[in-house]
Amino acid sequence: MARVHRERDRRHLYITARVASAGTAVGDLRVLLDGVVLGTIPVNATGGWQTYTDATLPAVTIAGGSNRVLRLEVVNGGIST
Repeated sequence: MARVHRERDRRHLYITARVASAGTAVGDLRVLLDGVVLGTIPVNATGGWQTYTDATLPAVTIAGGSNRVLRLEVVNGGIST
């Protein structure tokens, strides 16, 4: 699950993913909008597949528009979103 919310100044977006991982070598989430990489969210071990936490990519600036595709890719590890 991913959630996008806007900062109070209305200029930046925060992209938050709800993640879990049982391993010690966890990995990262790459965040893409319409195929363009916005950034990478590092994910730490949570202690189990049923123990979730929020991982956030802060202060992303994107151009307006509609019908945009937001995609999360798991890179370098095992994560449940």
